[in-house]
Amino acid sequence: MFNIFIRKSRAQRIQERIDSGNAPSGLAVDVTGNITAKKYNKLIRKAVKEYNSEHDRKVFIE
Repeated sequence: MFNIFIRKSRAQRIQERIDSGNAPSGLAVDVTGNITAKKYNKLIRKAVKEYNSEHDRKVFIE
C-alpha cells in the first residue's frame, strides 16, 4: 500500500495559525496593511515579469 500525504496549501496553514491564536508579526501587519489591491497586482506583475526574464522556461503566467 502507498501512503499519500496531501500537503496543505499556504493559505490553509496560515488560517490554522490564526485560528489557533497565533497573531501575525507586527512587520507583516505593517507591510500588508499598507498595500492596496492595485499596488498588490502591480507588484505581482513585476515579480512575474522579472522571474520570466531570468528563466528560460516561463513558469508563471500573468
